Amino acid sequence: MKRLVWALPLFLLGGCASYIDYGNGRYGVTKVSEERSLFGTNGGFMFLENCEGKRANPGATLEFTDCHTMTPLTPIYSQGVGGQLGGGIATGLGFGLGSVFSGATGTTSSAVSNAAATAGSKGH
Repeated sequence: MKRLVWALPLFLLGGCASYIDYGNGRYGVTKVSEERSLFGTNGGFMFLENCEGKRANPGATLEFTDCHTMTPLTPIYSQGVGGQLGGGIATGLGFGLGSVFSGATGTTSSAVSNAAATAGSKGH
């Protein structure tokens, strides 16, 4: 359990970096252009640049200059989120309606409460 507690911040704080540190003040920076579609296919292009990165002051974000393109334009595609949202809603609705019409929830909770009441009344 202690390992899980220590690992949890790594999962919450870890993520994808938006640049690659090559050292000597040079960074690999991904540039992406994407057109989003709710129910269709998202499409766009990406490429990688090698840039010089500097911070205006110690807490500031990196500012990139002197960039050189390293890769050609690469097409990217991904599915829109509308299908997943619709599927999730339909699945939740199916589980909800199934539990309402099956009667299992009321019977199970009633049996558990009766067993607990019986067990509790026979104790010393």
